[in-house]
Amino acid sequence: MMTVEGAALIDRWQRAVSQQAEARSAETRASCELSNATNALGEWLTPNDAKEGETFCVWHGDSLIAAESLGNHDFAITVRKRGRNLSGA
Repeated sequence: MMTVEGAALIDRWQRAVSQQAEARSAETRASCELSNATNALGEWLTPNDAKEGETFCVWHGDSLIAAESLGNHDFAITVRKRGRNLSGA
């Protein structure tokens, strides 16, 4: 026969398993969105004939955003100068 304490511990464990699965799924979705957003911004910021390793920048308010071409339509985005409008990012 299950005790009240045992049932509560099992319920707690099941909730934790579900929360972990939801968190992993959210992380996967966020990683995919970050990758897509990074490459979309990189495509927009760099010219079509950009060479691998070239960096191009744009001012966004008081912050300088840089995109480096990594080749194969992949990019690295960095904040070269962080202004107030990106202070929370």
